[in-house]
Amino acid sequence: MREKSMTSNATSQRIDKTISPRTWWMSVIGFACNQAFMLSLIYLGQNYAVSLNGLVFERIDLFVALAGMLVSFRFIRSASTKARQALFSYSLMVCFSVLMTIGSLVRFADPNNFVVIMLESMLVGISAGFMLACWGGALGTLPLNGSVRAIFTSFCLAALLSLVVRLIPFSGSQIFICFTPLISVAMLYPSCAKMRATMSSAETVSNNQSQHNGVNEMPVEISHDIVNDSSHKLSLGDIFSTKEQRREVNRLSRKVLVGTALFGVASGFMQTFDSVPQEFVTPYFTSTLIMLVLFCIAALQMVPRADAQQARQAEQGSTLYRIALLVMMAGFLFLPVLGAFGVPGEAIVQAGYLGLVSVMLSLFMMISNVTNQYPAVMFSRGLFALYLGVMVGILIGCFIESVPLSGELPYMLAACSGLSALYSYMFLFTEHDFVKLTRIVDDVRRFDEICTIISTKAGLSKREAELLPLALKGRTGERIAAELYISKSTVETHLRRIYQKTGVKNRQELIDISERIAQGEEELLTQ
Repeated sequence: MREKSMTSNATSQRIDKTISPRTWWMSVIGFACNQAFMLSLIYLGQNYAVSLNGLVFERIDLFVALAGMLVSFRFIRSASTKARQALFSYSLMVCFSVLMTIGSLVRFADPNNFVVIMLESMLVGISAGFMLACWGGALGTLPLNGSVRAIFTSFCLAALLSLVVRLIPFSGSQIFICFTPLISVAMLYPSCAKMRATMSSAETVSNNQSQHNGVNEMPVEISHDIVNDSSHKLSLGDIFSTKEQRREVNRLSRKVLVGTALFGVASGFMQTFDSVPQEFVTPYFTSTLIMLVLFCIAALQMVPRADAQQARQAEQGSTLYRIALLVMMAGFLFLPVLGAFGVPGEAIVQAGYLGLVSVMLSLFMMISNVTNQYPAVMFSRGLFALYLGVMVGILIGCFIESVPLSGELPYMLAACSGLSALYSYMFLFTEHDFVKLTRIVDDVRRFDEICTIISTKAGLSKREAELLPLALKGRTGERIAAELYISKSTVETHLRRIYQKTGVKNRQELIDISERIAQGEEELLTQ
């Protein structure tokens, strides 16, 4: 009875990843408002600086805010599932959004009080870190392609919103950005229940795995997240990746994180490069926003759609990675030249960097789709590496700015910063690695689609649809019974019904059908 109850609870907690256009657009608008706030926090406003024993510490407000985000990300990574469930409750997210708004308004009210600015930066940073991770979890409730497209669309809208606010001929127009967290959290409401249910399902599955392993001493290849489609059929996009696939993705994810940190170092250095303390931090930001909008529009034309071929999807994704880095490198290479033409090299560098951020967030979503990392946790890991790199870049830039330099040496140092980004692309997380990761994700998602096709066309019941992927993976009857907490005789009964409905005689013929469907012969089950 206890096992049946546990299975029933797990089933009731599975999440429907099919979404309506309204839900998708709410996610896009909400994440866009959150990103507009982040753009304002990092790039708009005054370059606050303080002298510490002869070292001029520029962007100290941003440095403290990023430190607050790292605290949030670290807490999320180390917290238990129950703690995350409480943390990502909608009421707490509302509190964080209010704190972000109040903290930003305080800066406008008293922009010259150093103590107030530091307290506000830490307050906003911690709240913003939790909100970013929560949005990672919210985007994770969407189908993978939908979440990737939502990321690029949100970045585009965030850049457009920031551009409009930047160009409005009104000195207090930036105050509007202070209220974007409130809009963001309002759009977050539909996703919060799904997120918490996903975490509940993850905890139940994890407990079931532990009990199964303790009794049978066999590893279970089920990951964190069991979800259903609108027909309550088992979705396998996050579940049945093989051990080899998960091992390879974990290896690639480590390379992604190190590469992300180096990209952050390059961006952090540019935060202080050729800047003037107590003046506007990024006077070139309008040009950056325009280029970012163009990049996102191009990306949306290339983001893989659900019906794209696997090879084509990998090619399109790696192309975006390549383009973003090329834009960033172009800014570094032409840094001393383009300023005379009204397009500062710094603007191009930051546009390429922001394009890379959007690509990296998409990668984090892909990695969480294959491994057992919950999307909010994967976002926390990735953004921790990114912002830690930015902090290191700021420290390097402040040190160099405090040392008397002559001639073209500052530009040479900027070029070295660009080389660190290029090194990351060529030797850490390469384009080949990007293609490999994308294809692994495509393979896992394609298996999900095959199971859905068979279940739908054959008219399988809910339990039969749950059993089908295990059968296609070659699980024995005993193994299936243990994983679904049913008897072996029940498994055999379900298998016979699956064979009858699909018109096959045995397991091998069922696997043959799945392989032929993978080759595009979906009419098999309609004959």
